[in-house]
Amino acid sequence: MGDGIPVPLVRANQAFIILTAVLSFAFQFRAGALIGLAVLLLPLLFGPRAHLVFRLARPLVARRLADAEREDPHVQRFNQSLAALFFAIGAAGLYLLDPVWPRWGAVVGWGALLAVAAVAFIATRGFCLGCTIYYQLVRRGWIRRPGSTPVA
Repeated sequence: MGDGIPVPLVRANQAFIILTAVLSFAFQFRAGALIGLAVLLLPLLFGPRAHLVFRLARPLVARRLADAEREDPHVQRFNQSLAALFFAIGAAGLYLLDPVWPRWGAVVGWGALLAVAAVAFIATRGFCLGCTIYYQLVRRGWIRRPGSTPVA
């Protein structure tokens, strides 16, 4: 796959995030938060070979992969982590908070899912909020890119 992740695969992942979150909300399918979380966590825990979205999308976009622009895999891993975090917050709101405080559980749960869907949609239009956050954290020295030397 060379150096980087082909943009068509990144777009497929963004589409998965959007569709899972929006359809789960539209149909009040709380398990969608858990399904989305599981799919997003698999490559974070077990590496790129466990990325179900990439595996499903690759045959559909195979002709465009060779010439496609590529995204930084470190930034994409950071973005995947943020998306998984928001799905985890959504699931916690819907499954843990909702039984105790139903109104707040729904607000937190569905709010987190719709927020991550909105951010993923905006990324498909050309502005990546996760990328901006990542580069600001690197610039401030709060996170280090793998393989970089620490600044003294």
